[in-house]
Amino acid sequence: MKNQIFQVVHSILLTSIRFLQAVLNRILNKKGIKILSIFLSILLFCYGLFFFASTLSGTCRSGNCWIGTGVMTYPDGNEYRGEFFLRKGHGNGEFRSPKGEHYLGEWSWGKKDGYGFYTYANGDTYEGKFSSNIKEGFGVFIWKGGLKYIGNWKDGEPEGKGKLILDNGKLILEGEYRKGIIHNGKGMYVYENGSKYIGEWRDGKRNGFGILLNSDGVPVYSGQWENDKQRPIRISKGKTAS
Repeated sequence: MKNQIFQVVHSILLTSIRFLQAVLNRILNKKGIKILSIFLSILLFCYGLFFFASTLSGTCRSGNCWIGTGVMTYPDGNEYRGEFFLRKGHGNGEFRSPKGEHYLGEWSWGKKDGYGFYTYANGDTYEGKFSSNIKEGFGVFIWKGGLKYIGNWKDGEPEGKGKLILDNGKLILEGEYRKGIIHNGKGMYVYENGSKYIGEWRDGKRNGFGILLNSDGVPVYSGQWENDKQRPIRISKGKTAS
């Protein structure tokens, strides 16, 4: 909502500047005066921008929250300390919330943008690249229970090459991810009912050789898979056939 208001105010200010320039140029119609009119218009724009920024929520507790370094608190209890530009986090800074969220890293216009370390309220952590508050690029996500994903991200989800590692360091899934799901590779996948699949993946499905174990760890099937379906190997006269 604030971004929409900013865009409207920005559009109004630009229109006002162009109108003022046109009026001054017609009245004065001299090269030197034209430069003066442009300068005055820029001053008007800056004044309007600073006036709008001053209406944004947040209280500057110390330092310079316009263009510099300072500390700002917000009505919801959140706090930001670091570099500012027009009362928005811009550069390097640190964010904390009453819920337990914590971010230390790079910012752009009030959003996490660049490299940073983020601790979620539930204890999960992420260290890596952000783009406009969204995980984008290479990063490491660690769940509170110890499960770890190391790899690439897109639109906040694992995308591209990556690997999933248990808290004891054991690799369980490595390959190509798409929208958070293993797409091509090898590894183990644990289902909600406790059963496990250990084997090959292709196109997001079980394809190739794999072993299916029940929740007690007992093998249920071992052999070839095709598009998530078992392809049993039959033994006949000392030979195998699928």
